[in-house]
Amino acid sequence: MSDFLLIIFLIVAIVGPLGLILFFNFRKRDIDDTQSDKIRDLERRLTDLMTAQLKEIRGSVDGTSKAMNQQIFSFTKETVQIREDMRQVQEVMKNISSFQEIFRSPKL
Repeated sequence: MSDFLLIIFLIVAIVGPLGLILFFNFRKRDIDDTQSDKIRDLERRLTDLMTAQLKEIRGSVDGTSKAMNQQIFSFTKETVQIREDMRQVQEVMKNISSFQEIFRSPKL
């Protein structure tokens, strides 16, 4: 009978820790899966947040770019107008000069 008890004790001594190891291993695997799901959810939320921020930045940059383009267009238009006005002033000055030539007394 003592041999039988010894064999049962050895079986319990071997199977018991093995059962505990398997139990904790499966439990750890469930915890790892839960953590993986939480990490994936966090990554998804961070990606959504970054996408929203990038859209906002792009909108701001587009607005700034549009405003700068309008200012450059306005500046160019005004510069061309000034150039045209200067050309007209130059023409008027030539006409005045020619007109003065007519009224100069002839040199004798």
